[in-house]
Amino acid sequence: MTEAIKTETPAKAETARKVQELNPGRMKECEFERTTYVVTAHEQTQPEDLLEPEYWSHVAEKLKPWDKIEGRAD
Repeated sequence: MTEAIKTETPAKAETARKVQELNPGRMKECEFERTTYVVTAHEQTQPEDLLEPEYWSHVAEKLKPWDKIEGRAD
């Protein structure tokens, strides 16, 4: 005699996650949230110099979280 094995799986609707709509207050122009700077490095500056905190010490007060800095050679 063969016995059927019964398995229960939750309905897809029960496991689906509802997507939350975006609150309009969470969307801003990027220029409002961050500043993009371009830096022309002095001669003899190596790319790894840009990773050192002391390189930025004289301009650090201008920077805020999420700012973007583009570096280029002289």
